[in-house]
Amino acid sequence: MPIKHRLVTLVLSLAILVTIGRWFTGSFDFVLGQFWFFAGALLLVLGSLVDQPHFSKDANVFINGATGWMSLLVIAKTQRESLWWIFFCWASYLVVSSFALMMIRSRELSAEGKAVQFFSRLNRTIGRSEAIFSAYLLYGIFLQFAYPRDQTAINCLLLFWAVFMILNVPTIAQTIASLFERQKGITEAAGYITGIESPRVAGVQLDSSFAGPLVGRAVTLKTNDGNIAEGVLFEDYIVRGVRKGRVGLTDFGPRWNEVSADRRINLILGSVGPKAEMPIGVVSVGSSIGKLMFDVDPRLDLHAGEVVRVKIGDASSYYQIIGANIGNTSLGEGNIAQKVHVAAGQLGIWNSKEALFEPIDWVAPAGELLAVSRGEEVKASAPSGCCLVGSVPNSNFPIHINCSDAVTHNTAIIGVTVAENRTSPFI
Repeated sequence: MPIKHRLVTLVLSLAILVTIGRWFTGSFDFVLGQFWFFAGALLLVLGSLVDQPHFSKDANVFINGATGWMSLLVIAKTQRESLWWIFFCWASYLVVSSFALMMIRSRELSAEGKAVQFFSRLNRTIGRSEAIFSAYLLYGIFLQFAYPRDQTAINCLLLFWAVFMILNVPTIAQTIASLFERQKGITEAAGYITGIESPRVAGVQLDSSFAGPLVGRAVTLKTNDGNIAEGVLFEDYIVRGVRKGRVGLTDFGPRWNEVSADRRINLILGSVGPKAEMPIGVVSVGSSIGKLMFDVDPRLDLHAGEVVRVKIGDASSYYQIIGANIGNTSLGEGNIAQKVHVAAGQLGIWNSKEALFEPIDWVAPAGELLAVSRGEEVKASAPSGCCLVGSVPNSNFPIHINCSDAVTHNTAIIGVTVAENRTSPFI
């Protein structure tokens, strides 16, 4: 939602709240010192200006708890009955537990222990701003505008609100149940997903116990409920305190939507694919119809003029390396990875009958895996009427010319050269 819309929503909501308060009380004194207005205003400010997912962080839950805790102190001691103490304990728990979680946590939530995951997710539910201050608003209204005669009944009503409306019992039940799920395949997991570069690339954190490079290994992404996608690992960086990589996704299962859920997605390694299919990178930002941009490991041995292959639909399109420069990217925690930014010009789709490249009219798919092509699938021969004069560097792609044109062209050049020199004993 644009900030202008957020501000308009906030102003209108506060205006309605103040109007209702003025109508009931007959003055504006409630704005400065009445608990119900304070709780309602906080609810409107936090609910309209800030997206709720923002409050899933432990630090924000701490702020919500501290704000709720301080707002309870506005209520006079004579009105602090059992329900007040329940709200006070609620806010105190959020303050203490969220602060403890901030001190304990040092990794992604999915990589923490079960206890840390449980309390962090519980706090995300009961520490939301709309959860705390909507309950406070109702409580403050009852305190200010004549508490009902049957206080036991209204206390039960508010507790019902807190338990079933605010605590979000289904979510908590799912969190508890997940702690007892069988951890299928966790022991064989080589790491887990840390992020998605939509649409075809996943950032991963790898287990440091695996020896040697893992590039080229087939990868399966899975949760406790089953596989969600498959791909190939094309980057593997071993740096201080962490081992990171990237996976090019090649197949998305029917459960792919589960990647958006707040749960751990494990990485299962498979075997290494054929050498001819070994990925060196993916189609990156800056690519165009005529040029392909991608990043490679500085240790990879490439040369200008070599050919790379990328899938475009059912066909393979080829590009020839024309430039490269060194850059770097931050891996966090003081680590930096150097990369070679490579540019390759379009050759096109190989026409085996004519032994030539046909141009393509669109940019290569973003995030698509690419590999070096040696032209293994190509016969190094010239078509009828043509002469083979060479090949593309480090490949079988033939370079040929029309034989009759070559003879005529070369004869003309020889003739001109001799005419200017006037010393040749032949022609």
